[in-house]
Order: sequence, then C-alpha cells, then structure tokens
Amino acid sequence: MENEGPMNNNNGHDLSHDLRNDDTTDLLWNNLEYDMDALLGANVNASAYVAEEDEDNHPKDKKSSRRVKRHTMEQLQALENIYELGEGQEGRVVPPAGQTGCRLLPSGCLIEDMGNGYCKVTWIVHAEYDETTVPPLFRPLLRSGQALGARRWLAPLQRQCEYMAVLRSFPTTDGRRGIMELAQRMTASFHAAISGPVTLASSNVFEWRGGSGTGSERFEIAVRMVTWCVSNVPNGQLPGMVLSAATTVWLPSTLPQHVFDYLRDWRHHGEWGTHTHGATVKELAYISTGGYLEGNAVSVLRPNVTDGTNSNMLILQDVSTDVSCSLVVYSPIEENAMLAVMNGGDHTSSFLLPSGFAVLPDGHGLAHHSPSTSSAFATAGSLVTVACQTLLPGITTDNLATEAFDDAGKQLCHAIGKIRAAVEADIIVPA
Repeated sequence: MENEGPMNNNNGHDLSHDLRNDDTTDLLWNNLEYDMDALLGANVNASAYVAEEDEDNHPKDKKSSRRVKRHTMEQLQALENIYELGEGQEGRVVPPAGQTGCRLLPSGCLIEDMGNGYCKVTWIVHAEYDETTVPPLFRPLLRSGQALGARRWLAPLQRQCEYMAVLRSFPTTDGRRGIMELAQRMTASFHAAISGPVTLASSNVFEWRGGSGTGSERFEIAVRMVTWCVSNVPNGQLPGMVLSAATTVWLPSTLPQHVFDYLRDWRHHGEWGTHTHGATVKELAYISTGGYLEGNAVSVLRPNVTDGTNSNMLILQDVSTDVSCSLVVYSPIEENAMLAVMNGGDHTSSFLLPSGFAVLPDGHGLAHHSPSTSSAFATAGSLVTVACQTLLPGITTDNLATEAFDDAGKQLCHAIGKIRAAVEADIIVPA
C-alpha cells in the first residue's frame, strides 16, 4: 500500500480550541455521542465525545443531564495510548485501508469546561488512507494533514458553533431564522449531490470533455456528470431529470483567499452565476453568520434580468469559510416562496437545486489561522471545485440530448474562465 499512514501531520497529536460551551456541547452531543467502548473500537466512523454524569445533578443544557469532564494533560496523554490498544484488540476486525480507501482508527475529542460559558475542545485524529485511490491533484492536500487532520475538524466546529449561535438568536417566527435554516438545507443538498455516492436506481454517470479560450489562454477540463429522475418539482414544471455537473481545477499560483474573495462578493455573481444570464444582481437580504472569519453570511439576491428569463426567481446564497475550506453555494428559488420565508413563513417545501464552488488549499504550503485577519490560508495555490445542477423538465433517459451536457460543461468553463481572469491566474491544471 502506497504511503499508508496517519492523515494528520501531527501523527496522533492533538489540536485544541476554545469555544462557547453551550453551542459546542449541543453540536457534539447531538451528532457525536459515543462511549469509551466505541472510542476503543478500531472500526469507528466518527469521533468520540467523552462525558460523565453530573454529580450535582445540575444539567448543563435542556437536552442532557450530563456535563463535560475536566481532563488533565496526563489524561490526554493516556488517551493517546488508546491508539495502540484499540488496534490490537481481539475480535475487532480492521479492514485494510486499501479495501475502503480510508479508515479512521481510534480517534476522538475531549471537552473541558473552562467556566464562564466556554469550553476547550481537544481533537485527536488517527487515520490511514490508500494514496493509490486518491487523484494525484489531491495527494499533497492529504499528506499535509489539512484534508482530514485534527485541524480539519476543529475549524468547521468553530464555524458551525458561530452559525448556531446566530440562528438561535432569532425567534422561531423570525424570517432571518427561516432563511438560515433554508440555507442549511441547501448546503447539505449541495454536499449530497456533488460529493455523495451515486446510489439512485435512475442515476447515470457520464464524462464530458471540453475547454475554453484560445492559444496560451486555452484550458481543457473533464467534467463528471450525473443524471437522475426527479418528480418533486416546482409548481408548473413537468417531472424530468436533474443534471449535476462538477469538475476541479488547480490554480497553483493563486491563494484560496483571493478566489474566495471574488466568489463571495455578490456584486460579481452575475459574471459567473448559472441563473443570471450575465445580468447584475441586487442584494435583498444579508445575514452575517459568524465573526470568526470575514465572509460567513447568507444572502438573498435578485437578478436584474430584463429579457423575461427566470424573472420570477430569486437566488439564495450561503457563503462560509474556515481554515480547511471555503464554500459558495447558491440556488434559484421561486420569488413568492422566498418572500414568504423572509416574512416568517414555512420553508420546508421550498424546491432547491444548488450549485456552487468549493475552494481548498492545495497542500503545497502550510495553512494557518489568524482570527484577527480575514485571511484563512497561507498556501501555494488553490483547488477549486465548480459544480452546477440543472432541472430538465419533461426529459427522460431516452430523450436526453447531448446539448444538455454541452450546456452544463460550457457553464463550468465560463465560470472557471471568469475566476481565472478575476484573480489573474497564470496556470489552470485540470484534475
């Protein structure tokens, strides 16, 4: 197995961060509730949350009567020794990393109550991966520990805590809360469509190749395209198919922050947006979702389309960033449905078909984090994933025309070309 070993360059060491206690406890308790037996098990698929019963029987929050446990550095060192114990336990089968591509060995996080509503989270990661299953463009990122190392988990936890704190600051009937909850669902849908496994019986996977530009400015890309049938469509639309297209390019001389700054600026949305047809946009609503890094926000945009195309559509946009990754996710949404949400109405039935960008460090430099600045990266270059989804009403597998693939591929080429020009990238390397 090629280069099998820990994913994080700390090789089992821990990373710590101070966070708000209530938000951190809620997030970890709801999503990562495991006991010590699970922590010792080698074949776990999430990190562990270590807690003890509250001796005073005073609940720390409404959902649990447990409290976080104080751990000394000696206890943290003892937890590191669990790694060897977990891997050698009788009766526990650990599949080789080559069979699964990646395996998480005994890992976990510790929460230490710091008082005044704050806690200290220590995250420890032990993992192995088979590098032969990783595309060459992404191997430096995994080797650096920035992809799945301890800091990769702490940074999103910090960002999500801030998001939840803002969300809970609004009453249930407040339209801003509805907008944020809708944005959460949109971004989750984006992850599932772009990164999730292809499991639907109606799904088909294709590859499209094309390019843009001339001479030395020309670049070629390979686009992964997936189609599947959908019946839950907006009113007035015929059931049909969804076409999801995605590709990744490497900008070796462009900092991720520069790419993110361009994409997150709503004033540039019309330059690359797949639903604005080159028109400018107007910002109708803006909600800052965290002050840890500049740029985390949810927005509602109105395209200034004058040709009547999609004139009744608004755009919901979710922008998030931390040391590990930056995301710009957006989706068209019917205007009346969006305005109803903004006025405190229901959002659960809103149809979303998100597109967007993921900007990662390329792993050729060291990522660092400074809360006092807006810079989240110090790295040699950027890995930029561009994805778009399109609804094809009335289309089935039998009458799916190649023009649909060409249109989606050209949209991605157009967006990459706009990014390249905006950040003055010298080189584009396709995945």
